[in-house]
Amino acid sequence: MSGTNPFLDPTRQAELYGHASRLAGRSNALMRAKTAGRPVPEAFVGLVRAHHERPDRLGLALDLGCGRGTSSLTLAEGLRPRRVVGLDASPALIEQARRRTRRLPDLPVTFHQGDFHRLPVTAGSCDVVVAAFCLYHSSNPLTVVAEIGRALAPGGLAVLVTKGLDSYREMDQLVAAAGLDPRAEQHESLYISAHSGNLADLATASLDATDRERLDDFLALHAVLTAPYAGRNGYRDCWTVRPCPRGSA
Repeated sequence: MSGTNPFLDPTRQAELYGHASRLAGRSNALMRAKTAGRPVPEAFVGLVRAHHERPDRLGLALDLGCGRGTSSLTLAEGLRPRRVVGLDASPALIEQARRRTRRLPDLPVTFHQGDFHRLPVTAGSCDVVVAAFCLYHSSNPLTVVAEIGRALAPGGLAVLVTKGLDSYREMDQLVAAAGLDPRAEQHESLYISAHSGNLADLATASLDATDRERLDDFLALHAVLTAPYAGRNGYRDCWTVRPCPRGSA
């Protein structure tokens, strides 16, 4: 592989996420590319309802890498927690999310620009933390996962979602074959720091003994979320469920 992952280049963030028209275009393209399954934010709601100990009595839900706020608003509407906080590093995205929320004044949702390496919440304050398609923005995602663990309340639930290293393999082949970028297949994967092959290990490294007992459930959530996409556009679910005996560290 050659080239630099633009998602880990701080000098590229304004280019990637600083223009409203470009952000809208990317979001619309993602929606058009959807081929099967429920919208991912709706899947979050279903997973929380299925796996949280008290899904009807949620306090704070934290949505990391919230983007334009779609997932945050869906969490608020579908779960009705007391409060939803969306966090993103991009000022342009946060501004768009806030504009959308102004049309829905009854939803308890707020948006903040911030760094997911240092979450602006107290320890044990979150019943739910969602980090979907954002961990690859960190060169040290283990720090982010540790912060998520710090933020979670006892019995809280984290939903972590990412893609495979070769998610865009077929697209890269098409780009190279068309002559648009002859080196497309040689570029470093966008998901090199956090992908479906290492996300379980990242999560396990930050879990205590009690949480580690729930790793089976964590991996099951990944299988549910990714099932509609497996086999499409080079995506593969490459995690292996490794049950952890109850009571073991």
